[in-house]
Amino acid sequence: MRKGELTRKEIEQQPSVWSSALVETGEKKERVKHLPIEPEEVIFYGSGSSHYSALSASMVYQELTGVRSRGTPPSEIFLFPRPFTVTEEILVFPISRSGTTTETIEATTEFVNNHDAYSIGFTCHPDSDLAETVDFCISIEDAREESVVQTKSFTSMLIALQRTASTMGENEKFFKNLEKLPAKAKKVIRKSYDTVGKMVDEDDFHHFVFLGGGPLYGIAMESMLKMEEMVLEHTEGYHPLEYRHGPKSMIDDETLITLYASDSGVEYEEDLLRELKNLGATLFVVSENGRMRGMSDYSLELESGLDEFARAPLCVIPAQVMGLEFALNEGVNPDSPRHLQGVIKLGKGEK
Repeated sequence: MRKGELTRKEIEQQPSVWSSALVETGEKKERVKHLPIEPEEVIFYGSGSSHYSALSASMVYQELTGVRSRGTPPSEIFLFPRPFTVTEEILVFPISRSGTTTETIEATTEFVNNHDAYSIGFTCHPDSDLAETVDFCISIEDAREESVVQTKSFTSMLIALQRTASTMGENEKFFKNLEKLPAKAKKVIRKSYDTVGKMVDEDDFHHFVFLGGGPLYGIAMESMLKMEEMVLEHTEGYHPLEYRHGPKSMIDDETLITLYASDSGVEYEEDLLRELKNLGATLFVVSENGRMRGMSDYSLELESGLDEFARAPLCVIPAQVMGLEFALNEGVNPDSPRHLQGVIKLGKGEK
C-alpha cells in the first residue's frame, strides 16, 4: 500500500459520510428533543481531535440554545471535578472515535455516578464502552477509520454535534444549512488539492501556524494537530488576535500562517494579516469569499453560503490535505505517524 493511501481515501469519503452523520443524528431527533432535564450547563469533552471538536461544538451549542456551554479535556473533569459540578442540571457530551478512550470513560463515569448528569455520547463504534456508559449514544459507523489520524471521524462527529445543537435550539434554518455541507465538501476537497499542490511545489515551510476564532478556534487547533501528527514539523494554533501577544516573535521566512477568516472579526483579521505579512510570514487564508485574497499568498474561498458556525467542518478540509501532501513531500507516511496509535488506554499512574 502506498504512503498516505488510507488518509487520502478517508478525506475524500467525507461528503458521503457527512450525509450518513446527518441521517443517524436525525433518527435520534425525538429523543434529543425530549430530554428528562433542562440543563443549566452543558459540557463537551474528548481527547485529541475530539477535544477540538468539543471546543467548536460548545460554541455552536451556546449560540443556538443560549445555554452556558464549554469544551474541555476529559482528564480535567475526573482529576479536578469540583469546578465542573457547580450546577444541578448538567448535560454532558462525551466524544470518542473509538468509544474506549480511558480519559473520556473516566470523566463520564464521574459525571454519571457522582453527579447524576445526563449524558449523550458521540462515537463511531456503537458497541463500545462509551455507548454502554452514557444514557444514549449517537454512533456514526461510516466514519470509522483505518488511518491513525482522524479526518472523516472528526468532521462527521462535529456535524452530528451541530445537528444535535440545532435540534435542542429548535433552529430548523441551521439544520437546513447543515444539509448543504456534503455537496459543498466535494468542491472544497477539489480546491484544497489544487491550492495545497501549489504550496508544496513553490515553497519550503518548516513552521506552521493556524488561527481561528469563535467556532473556528477548535478548527484551528485540529488543523494544528493534523500538521503536527502527519508532517512532524513545528506547528501552533491560536485565536487570531492572541498571536500578536508573543508568538509572532517566531515568524521567519519558513513560516506559513493559515487564517480561518470569520464573519464577526473580519476587520480585525485584515489588520492582523497586514502585520504578519510585514513580518515576513507566508499567508494562507481560508474564507467564505474573496475579500482577503489580495492580502494573502494563497487563498481558498469556500463559497458555501453558510455562516461561520455552520461552515466550520468545511474549514478543516484544507488542513487535512495540507497534512497529507506535505507529509508525502517529506517522505513521511501520514497513515501511521511515529509514536502514535489509534486508541489511548491508560492505567492509574501510567505515563
